[in-house]
Amino acid sequence: MVREVSEANRPAAESSSPSLQSGPTSPAGTLPSGAEPVFTKSRRFELDYDVEAVGTEHVREVQLWITDDGGRHWKLWGKDADRQSPIEVGIDRDGIFGFRMVIVGDNGLATPTPQPGDAADIWVAVDTAPPTVQLTGARYGQGHQSGQLVITWEARDPYLPATPVKLAYASSRRGPWHVIASDIPNSGEYAWRPGPGMPRVIYLKIVVTDEAGNVAEAERANPVDLSGLAPRARIRGVQPR
Repeated sequence: MVREVSEANRPAAESSSPSLQSGPTSPAGTLPSGAEPVFTKSRRFELDYDVEAVGTEHVREVQLWITDDGGRHWKLWGKDADRQSPIEVGIDRDGIFGFRMVIVGDNGLATPTPQPGDAADIWVAVDTAPPTVQLTGARYGQGHQSGQLVITWEARDPYLPATPVKLAYASSRRGPWHVIASDIPNSGEYAWRPGPGMPRVIYLKIVVTDEAGNVAEAERANPVDLSGLAPRARIRGVQPR
């Protein structure tokens, strides 16, 4: 719960909560194949741990080791001074980080320190950035999409789940907003058939949520006139009887 930091790992600026002080790392390529990270949108979090084989009264030291390159290199992060779970972690940037615990018993026996290529006990993806999203269009459908409003958008984020999109409409820019559909794949297009009782003119909004829970919204600048979707007929001739 309370962490100590060795001199070798102490930040240049003294702080009560040390952070990983290294250059930026792209999330790509920092997670071993098949590994699944736990996502967080906070750079401060706690890691729960269990001490096995010996009771906490026989533990001399609890160390936390960290990797920011998929396990190729490891460094001592710090020590849990009271040797009680959890241990608080602070990270100064986004990325994917692996963590391993090393326990030193009062008899001198210790967990082996992690070596290059070793797997982490847990992988944590720190993501504080919301997705980027834009509503790019709303057009009347043609052919098999006739009678539907085809809504298009662009959404980008390195950590989007399978169905991150929600679409909504309102009769006023102030709302209230009504859900058109949620849990939509990021396909960039959704064909919607408005039901009866809809306003003639509506505003559109898109909401995108990434794996860490960061949310981005965008509204279409101009309202959409739905009158063109109403069914129509035209008399084309006369047949005598």
